[in-house]
Amino acid sequence: TDCDDTDCSAAASCITNNVNNLPGICPTAITDAILACVEDQSADPDYDPARTTRLDLIELCTDAEVVSAAWDALCSGANPPADICGMTYEQFATDVLPGCGHVVLDAELDGSCVFGSTYGDLWRHPGATIILGTRILTAADALSPLEEEQVVEAVHASSWTEVTTAEEAFAVVDGGQINQVELWDASGRRAFTAYEYGAGDNSYGMIFAWGTTTGAARIGDGDLYECNVLWGAEQRPCGETAHCADGLTCSGNPESVGRGRCLDPAAVEHPANGTECSDETPCPGGAGLVCAGGITCNPAWMRGRFVATPATAIPDNDGGGRSVFVPVYGLATVSTDVLLDLFIIHSRPADLIVTLVNPAGTEVVVFDREPGGSELYLRDQILLGFPGDESVNGLWELRVVDTAAGSIGTIESLALTITSRMD
Repeated sequence: TDCDDTDCSAAASCITNNVNNLPGICPTAITDAILACVEDQSADPDYDPARTTRLDLIELCTDAEVVSAAWDALCSGANPPADICGMTYEQFATDVLPGCGHVVLDAELDGSCVFGSTYGDLWRHPGATIILGTRILTAADALSPLEEEQVVEAVHASSWTEVTTAEEAFAVVDGGQINQVELWDASGRRAFTAYEYGAGDNSYGMIFAWGTTTGAARIGDGDLYECNVLWGAEQRPCGETAHCADGLTCSGNPESVGRGRCLDPAAVEHPANGTECSDETPCPGGAGLVCAGGITCNPAWMRGRFVATPATAIPDNDGGGRSVFVPVYGLATVSTDVLLDLFIIHSRPADLIVTLVNPAGTEVVVFDREPGGSELYLRDQILLGFPGDESVNGLWELRVVDTAAGSIGTIESLALTITSRMD
């Protein structure tokens, strides 16, 4: 979420956040009002699900103004509930309404595919799904027998059901290439492998349970179908432990964000947790581990991807620039790896200085007036310079300053992929 005011002294005020306090008791009339707001917002012709998910709408609609009429009707009707109507509306909005939002949120997640509704959601709206690694496969690659079977099954997801070998599969897909993506569902602690390819400029493929040819979801025209993997209890957004299922705690919940993720502190990690790793010797496949700092296998939930799509203007020739604040939450305690995706449209990028600031205030210059083009596009840009002993959870600030007059532009989107560890 971006700050349009130069006096945004309290960055947290730039974040829409109703996920806090105790859940309390939630009347059906209130959850119905939240859901009605969600449906109204999603029916708006300007609604773009690529930028705003239903989960975002639930948070937006868990708002005192949105449900005030429902509360008035409830408390002025016959037999008003004493526990709700015996308090002031301000008390209700503070102590009970956030829990109502979680009732709606949990119901939504209970029936939602953990991968999202499109293949692109793995990057745009990653939720509880963590990308452990990617490969571009071609016919020249040496594949295991299982991988060959998976490639053939994935190609059957399009119209090429007559394909029986991996060689035939690579011959029919666009460019002779298939994307292999290793995934970890941190909400249910389950591993998967996705195979995606182009077919006539459309996206097709399959997501398999790791180590099998058992389908978890089918990719068709970029959308996900037949998904049989729903959200688990972990990794759900929380304001405190009361918002999580029994036995889970609300972890990685900084005050500046007011949000963490539900985590099972008693979960048994893979035996390779804490062992050494590198690019040449990665963490074991299917283990739910990430190579943190390029040296140690850590639980995959310690990696997160955080996306913002502000489409906000950069002030021309203004030393204050424009800041976009990205709330980071649910990770361990300190960062080990920070990667940035960034898309800026600007008629003269050579005027721009781009800086990323971590929650502790440490600044790293990302881009400094380099010439070329009318866009600035970074993907998986490795950022060095953030100390390994500073808090990872909190508000990260991307600041863009235009240093010369006469050219304008916008910050279209950015994403931080951050791996962390316990200090």
